[in-house]
Amino acid sequence: MFFLAVAACSPKSTDQTNTSTATVHPVPQVQAQPEIVRPSIPPVTSAVVQDHTKRQFDAETEMILRKFAEEYQAHAGHPCPTYRNGPLNRLDDIILRLRNDYVNEIDSKKLSDVISAAVRSARADDSCDEVVDAATKAMLRSLDPNSTYITQERLLQMGLFNKGLELGDIGAKFRPVTDGLKIYLVREGSSAAKEGLRPGDIITHLDGEPLLNLSESEASDRLDGDVGSEIHLAIRRGTEKFLNVKVIREPRKLGLISSDLKDGFAYIRISEFVESTDRNLREAIRLLKKGSLGHIGAYVLDLRSNPGGLLDQSVSVSAVFLNTGEILSTRSRNLKDCHVFNALGNDLTNGTPIAVLIDHNTYGAAEIVAAALQDNHRATVIGERSYGGGSVQTIMPMPPNGALKITTANFYTPSGRQIDGVGVEPDNVIVPTDNYDPDNRKMVFGDRSRDIVLVQAIDILRTKISH
Repeated sequence: MFFLAVAACSPKSTDQTNTSTATVHPVPQVQAQPEIVRPSIPPVTSAVVQDHTKRQFDAETEMILRKFAEEYQAHAGHPCPTYRNGPLNRLDDIILRLRNDYVNEIDSKKLSDVISAAVRSARADDSCDEVVDAATKAMLRSLDPNSTYITQERLLQMGLFNKGLELGDIGAKFRPVTDGLKIYLVREGSSAAKEGLRPGDIITHLDGEPLLNLSESEASDRLDGDVGSEIHLAIRRGTEKFLNVKVIREPRKLGLISSDLKDGFAYIRISEFVESTDRNLREAIRLLKKGSLGHIGAYVLDLRSNPGGLLDQSVSVSAVFLNTGEILSTRSRNLKDCHVFNALGNDLTNGTPIAVLIDHNTYGAAEIVAAALQDNHRATVIGERSYGGGSVQTIMPMPPNGALKITTANFYTPSGRQIDGVGVEPDNVIVPTDNYDPDNRKMVFGDRSRDIVLVQAIDILRTKISH
């Protein structure tokens, strides 16, 4: 998945492409969705904002808002406040964004049913703002796993994430599952590693509270926080073993790139895609070339357990290894969200053979890079089938109440494959027994003696070079 920052006043402006490495062209085959023209509505019950009479509504949204206002009043015993920019206006804005910008057409009845369920689930003393917040989260959750509501605090944290700056976390990557958060990556030397957490562990409780039915954004809201703060986690390992651990949130820097050179084979590992990734990659290649005196026989690009990140960075990273060719296309029912991204001719590796390593936790932006190099016959992809996160999420600020993150497009590889829900199939399938060393509490990625996939990738490259 990809985070495309969008100005609050221009919800459909999503182009973050680095023009020095790629060009963007509209996809003509995809037709734009016509804008909704909303006729004025006469005043209704006192629960509906009177200021709405000056705005324009379509019949379906009018029905949803009327129904919400009536149900809230029946549930709470008083009407939803009718002041300007109040909760009803906010709900209207949210519905409008979803109906205009979501990748697929919205089912209004489904949306109305989800909102009604949120009202019924509310406490009698919940404010209308709180019920709208709950309804918003429920609506987004009903669309797809990647669409979510982002609090204002989390929005600020994501700004730090994407710039690769410091923020407190536990040092592990995880994905929501039915009964908690499943860890798939533990960073070496992190607080999580020191406490013995390992991939496969499921975090079931945080400070005594269960972690159930959370989106990834909501999970990060709960686990991230101030550097130095302490949290208590309940961990389930396997089917029977349960652990209780105390973890200190520590600062981290994101988007770091590690590299080394041995026997003419350059190894580069990208941890995730943030604003500095392409610059760090170019510097890593420069240093590898300098250290090898220009004698690099092949490159290994390690994207295993990479959680993805920024779309423009996946395009820029792909272009580092390509002279020409399509990198990806994004397609949507809205023409403005449909683009083709092409390389402009600046392969920094000068055609040197490349192996790209992926696993079942390679996601989003990392999958774009793997597929682009594979479809352009520029690299051999090795490892396991990737996760299959092939959609574009656009962040739409809703000040002062955080932002919506909704799926606005799906992306396709140069050969026309859709990755979402399918993943990237490697050219050579190699499934390791384990990528984690519990004795030394670290992943074995890049360990040329213990990393089975890396060792076999170098053997495959060596064979290609000899031929």
